[in-house]
Amino acid sequence: MVQSDVCCRLSYSNISSNSENEADSDVTQVIKLFMAPEINVKPGSKILVKGVGGVVAYKSSGRPAVYPTHQEILLDLVEDKA
Repeated sequence: MVQSDVCCRLSYSNISSNSENEADSDVTQVIKLFMAPEINVKPGSKILVKGVGGVVAYKSSGRPAVYPTHQEILLDLVEDKA
């Protein structure tokens, strides 16, 4: 099922692997989508998010964490192959 114009918010956080040498530390960005709990998003779904910078493609990376007021979905950025 395709849905459009669904109100949502994105959250970005960075997690760094602790290394004794800061130059060797890896930083992983975690992207989380927040939306209403009644929207059904299956794992692996392609999600297009329209924002100030244009449209960005993501893929849901797992099952949503559903709460009474919202749900949280971890996203993976879909690399542009252009």
